[in-house]
Amino acid sequence: MLAFPILCDAIRQRRQIRFIYKSLRWMVEPYLLGYSPDGDMVLNGWVVSHRHETGWQQFHVPLISNAVLMQKRFLRARSDYNPYDKSIAQVVWRFEGFNASIDVGDF
Repeated sequence: MLAFPILCDAIRQRRQIRFIYKSLRWMVEPYLLGYSPDGDMVLNGWVVSHRHETGWQQFHVPLISNAVLMQKRFLRARSDYNPYDKSIAQVVWRFEGFNASIDVGDF
């Protein structure tokens, strides 16, 4: 899984990522990375830009290619972010610090 380390870094560093998924380009704020109840590795993220659409989306990690860590950060979680989403049975990385103050000096 070539995208895996980039996805982990993006969640940990609270940075947007750009990637190709099913032959289309996506810009996403990644929040949850882990395994679905079926054992598939998936990423839950907020779509920032994709054909003028935004919102929550789940991506199967093996289908993600050309992942690039972007400079733009997101310091707070979306208001409807669920860090315990049942679609992720086993979490690998999770966005933490929602509704918490963040020392931007750490970035």
